[in-house]
Amino acid sequence: MLHFNRVFAAVCVTGLVFASCQKDPEKIEVSSITIEPTELALEPGHSAQIKVTVAPDNADYDGIAWTSDNIGVVTVDNGTVTAVSNGSAVITATVEGKSATCKVTVVKASVIYVTGYDDKLGTAFRWTLGDHSATDLSTDPNQATKAFDITLSGEEVYIGGCATNEDGFFIPTLWKNGHAQTLMDASQPFDGEVQSVSVSGNDVYAAGWYRVNRSATTAFKRDAAVVWKNGTLIDLAGTGYAQAFDVCAEGDKVFVCGFTTSPDGFAIPTLWTSSDGLKTFRTKTFSAVAKHAYAEGMCVSGNDVYMVGYGDNGENRSAMLWKNDEAVKILDNGKSYAYSVTVAGGHVYVVGYVTKTYENGECAVATLWVDGVAQSLTDIKKDSQAWDVFVKNGNVYVSGFIGGQIVIWENGVAGAIRYGSSESACATGIYVK
Repeated sequence: MLHFNRVFAAVCVTGLVFASCQKDPEKIEVSSITIEPTELALEPGHSAQIKVTVAPDNADYDGIAWTSDNIGVVTVDNGTVTAVSNGSAVITATVEGKSATCKVTVVKASVIYVTGYDDKLGTAFRWTLGDHSATDLSTDPNQATKAFDITLSGEEVYIGGCATNEDGFFIPTLWKNGHAQTLMDASQPFDGEVQSVSVSGNDVYAAGWYRVNRSATTAFKRDAAVVWKNGTLIDLAGTGYAQAFDVCAEGDKVFVCGFTTSPDGFAIPTLWTSSDGLKTFRTKTFSAVAKHAYAEGMCVSGNDVYMVGYGDNGENRSAMLWKNDEAVKILDNGKSYAYSVTVAGGHVYVVGYVTKTYENGECAVATLWVDGVAQSLTDIKKDSQAWDVFVKNGNVYVSGFIGGQIVIWENGVAGAIRYGSSESACATGIYVK
């Protein structure tokens, strides 16, 4: 027996019975797969990528099999789904017998509503994607107008801005379906603007400010931060110097952002909140890492409140983002500005501009930040800014201007709106339905 064992060992080493000495590595089975997202909305002609994660991550498999249960509505090719026509379809990914699904709903193409103004012509306008001309909001050729925000409630279109009276004072103005409503006595020596509009049920909120007695001989002209609820003025800051820039209303909950001033005269980012439709409200100020700081835009997502704006130290201006009680996030340490913010699909979108230096000097560059990461929206060496952002069905729409020409960006691609021949126009507000 001892002699036989020694021979067997030698045979193994020489490889004559190799199959009896070495086994193939065991195959690692796929235990499960997950798909992201599990639900998706697309417009006809648009595409999106679906991601599949296999567990464990070292599992052995040959590939992923993709199917659509309604190829007349949605097709799929290696995880890229393309919307064909209105309806819904279920996309299934299968790996080694394990499956996961994503429901894709194809919705009608979005309609883009835009507002803004032509500073050279002194004209506010409204424009809808697909139209070839803008609607002038001024009914009097001698009346200058500006528009800053647009929103829809059902089929009703609301625009906030200002219009001049016969003495040249800017009067806070709200347009509903093109019909103007002045929100203050146009005969009084006040300047003011509606910066934002939000509709909740039957209540229309217009946030802005007015300058108390511009014609007074005293050097100090107080600005009052206000909200007009169904045309009735609500003063947010009492006798303090303040302005309101954005309002979000849902049910009886109302959020307004802007700034107030410290006893030393420094601007402080401020949030006003109400749970009873502004019958009562709370005022909250935010510390900033700048001498002056302003909250220009806001959005509410679930229980989270986001505000954007900028901090100004006198020599530099930095775009900033606030979320709830978290420390302020500096979006850019250079000369930059943030105007608007929205949250969609778990991502935070902010727009504004960043100043860059070229061989011929400085130039503002329209910028989109996604989760804090900056993306320049143009490489044209003309001043450009992004003013408002709206996300729908996975598409990102941004309004603004390049070199005084009105521009709408869709997923980073710029398209100009033809409006007159002015070089001083801006698309300030955008709403996608």
